[in-house]
Parts: sequence; C-alpha cells; structure tokens
Amino acid sequence: MRYLFLIIWSILGLHATAQQPEYKKLIMQGEYAAAEMQLEKVLAAAPNDLSLLKDKLFLQYLQRDFAGAIELGKKLAERTDADFQVFQQLGLTYAAIADYKEADKLYLKGIQRFPTSGVLYADYGAMLQAAGKKEEAIAQWEKGISTDPNYPGNYFYAVK
Repeated sequence: MRYLFLIIWSILGLHATAQQPEYKKLIMQGEYAAAEMQLEKVLAAAPNDLSLLKDKLFLQYLQRDFAGAIELGKKLAERTDADFQVFQQLGLTYAAIADYKEADKLYLKGIQRFPTSGVLYADYGAMLQAAGKKEEAIAQWEKGISTDPNYPGNYFYAVK
C-alpha cells in the first residue's frame, strides 16, 4: 500500500510539472509577446479566473504596460476573491511610475484586508522609502516583522 501511494504521488507530481502552462515558461524566458498570445488563448476559456488574470497583470507589469496593469489591477482589487498578490502587484505598478499617492492608498487598503501579510508591509515600506519617507517605511517593516515574523523581506529592508 505504501508503495502504491508513493507511485501515485510521483506520477501526480510529474503530471503537475508537465502541465505548467506554456505562457509561464515563455515569461520566464523573457518572451513576453509570445507569452501574451498564449495567455490570451488560455483566458478565452476561463476569462474570470483570478490566477490567470493575476498572471496577465504581472505580464503587463513586465512589459511596462503600466496603464493596462493599473486598469486590470483596479478591477481585480475590487473582487471579493482578490488576494494579497493582487494588491502587491498593483502597488508595485504604482511605485514603478512613482504614483506614490495611489500606491499609498492601495497598500493601506490591502493591509486592511490582509493585516497579516508580511509581503504587503515590506512592499509598502519600500514604496515609502522610495517616496523619501524613511521613518514611515521603517515603521511598516517593523509592523511586518511583528505580524508575519516568518516573512524575511521586512527584516531585509529594516536593516538596510
């Protein structure tokens, strides 16, 4: 019985690895235009899939299509099934164009919704530091350390 479990588990693991969408491989290779075409095909079959839409948001960010990323990110942030990654990606997009006012509002909204997300505290602090608010940034990293001590990003930024 134990061997049967190990065999099934191994097969399922191999199957999951083989099933990684082609567009993700293309993103990792830096072939963004080809990845976008593949992702659009996948999205046609599941247009409301949050995971796929987050991948599209990330791809737009990588392609420096910040207007498109912000438009999509705002819609995703309003969804009831939005997770901390939506807020993280949209916040990084705002920070990339130095729209610190919108990034600030977004991070606060994300932290209110996900108060134990160390990632959001880390990225919020990094954005505050980029905006020249070092003391506020340190305060966010310290909150991140206290709420999510297992996330290393806040320690990294706090000692930097």
